[in-house]
Amino acid sequence: MNSKKRKIFIDSSILVEFKKQSKTELLLELISNTDTELVINSIVLSEYTFYLLAIEGEKAPRTTKENKEI
Repeated sequence: MNSKKRKIFIDSSILVEFKKQSKTELLLELISNTDTELVINSIVLSEYTFYLLAIEGEKAPRTTKENKEI
């Protein structure tokens, strides 16, 4: 029996849509599947952080940076 998990790369758009509570089914399905290992890289994390600042901060991340709030 092969116990290797299938690795699935998660793009930032999947995380953003999940955070916005839009199109959450895919990520929820992937999380619940014990045969998969979800992976991201630093670029995806950076992109997600950028969008998270916009969603939570209610203004563009560039505006936040220019105002020296980050």
